[in-house]
This record gives sequence, structure tokens and C-alpha cells, in this order.
Amino acid sequence: MGKNPDYYAVLGVSKSAKEAEIKSAYRKLVKKYHPDANPDDPDAETKIKEVNEAFAVLSDPQRKADYDNQGSVSPDQGQAWQSGPGSGGFDPGNINFADYMSGSEFFDNIFGSRKRAPNQGRDITLKVQISYDESIAGAKKEVSFSYSQDCSACNGTGSLSGATADICQNCGGKGKERVVTSSGFGKISQIRQCPVCQGTGKDLKDVCPKCSGIGFMKINKRITVNIPKNTENGRTLTFKDLGEPGEKGGPRGNLLVKVAVRPKYTF
Repeated sequence: MGKNPDYYAVLGVSKSAKEAEIKSAYRKLVKKYHPDANPDDPDAETKIKEVNEAFAVLSDPQRKADYDNQGSVSPDQGQAWQSGPGSGGFDPGNINFADYMSGSEFFDNIFGSRKRAPNQGRDITLKVQISYDESIAGAKKEVSFSYSQDCSACNGTGSLSGATADICQNCGGKGKERVVTSSGFGKISQIRQCPVCQGTGKDLKDVCPKCSGIGFMKINKRITVNIPKNTENGRTLTFKDLGEPGEKGGPRGNLLVKVAVRPKYTF
């Protein structure tokens, strides 16, 4: 019987680690080495396989005991996808290896489903420089930045008619689709932008030519920022709702203006 890898080292836990610690380490490593998060790492799939194998052994009391006593497990127990029903590990009849490679859907299935709630838009960060005297007395500074606003041609719908477009039938309104390919490790599922709706999640029968169906356009926006008196170097001023648009009806992000105060020179 050949000696198996050091499963504790693979998961980064000690031999005295409890079930909760093993499970927590496994979750972190799956997120770290997931191929979707490591598109330029050809070894990501191999690392995922090693992590899954280690977890399949250490999460099962009987296998863990055999491994602790002998330093190895039998070949039919050493594979994460070869455990039988009721064994406490993974049942190949219930879980496809592709589920390990399917982006956010993988985490939804393994760690509990998540509701697709509206997401706040991304913040926009700028830096403005002021003099030492301006930091004491206060100042007004003009700043410019790229800002996304509803397309004037379609009122933000992405449809030339101005009407709300139907949900894309190809992706079900998600804006992404799953593509399954075969590899030496089995079937691998990847998530990509839906080619039918171009990631909008809408069935755009009359795509707005001005915004290409996105629903918003980038413009250069210029505003005046009031710098309060006695502003210290490194202070961040927040201007609500001047960031990027939210997803699924979520609120806009914020504009964050970081203030850099030039030092006062004395001669």
C-alpha cells in the first residue's frame, strides 16, 4: 500500500484539528485555487483535486482514523469522488466533478444557497492635492471623473423602443452561461458572459445602437468639492451616489475623494 500525501499539510491544519477547522480550511483553499479565480495558473485544477482528496479523507471519521494510524488509505478510499453513499464523504452519484469548477454556483451548492440580492455599485476613488494653508482655511476644488449615466436614447432600458426588454432565454436573465468541457480530470464547467444578450440578461430584439444594449453610457463629469477647514492629510471625503450604477436595481456606489496636503515649508 503506497503512502498518501500529507493531507494535513495540504489543508494547512494540524493533526489535532477538529471538524469545523478542517471544513473552514477546505472552504478557503477551494476559493483560493478555484480555476475561475486563477485563469493564468495551469496548476489550479491539480491543486483543487489535491484539496478535495484531502478533505474527503479528513472529513470522514473512519478514513481519518485509518490515515492517522497507517499514514495511508486504501485506493478505493483515497479519491474524493469514489466514496459510497452513507460514508460521510462525496457520493459520485450525487455530485459531479463539474460542480467543483462552476464558479459561484459551486459555492451555492456546497455551502448553502444565496439569494441574488441587489448589489451596490463600485465606488470611484479620486485624489486631490491642496496646500497646507488651504487645509487650514478650507478650499474648493474642481475634480473630473468618468461617470456612468442612463443612456438618453433608450432611457436606460437598452432597448431602442424604450420599453423594458424581456429576459434572455439563453441565460435566464443572469447575463452568464455555463459551458462544460472535458479534460483529464473529468468534466469541467466554466462560467462566461452570455453571447446572446452580451451579459445584459435581456432579450434585446431592438438593441439600442447608442449604448449597445448596456443601458448606460460613460460621460466626463466635473464637480466642485468643498474641502472643510482643518482637513488633515489622507482624509477621505465621501459623496454618495456618484459612483458606478448598482446591479439588479441596487444603489449607486460613492465618489471617494482622498485629500493630500502638501507640507508647509519654512525657511
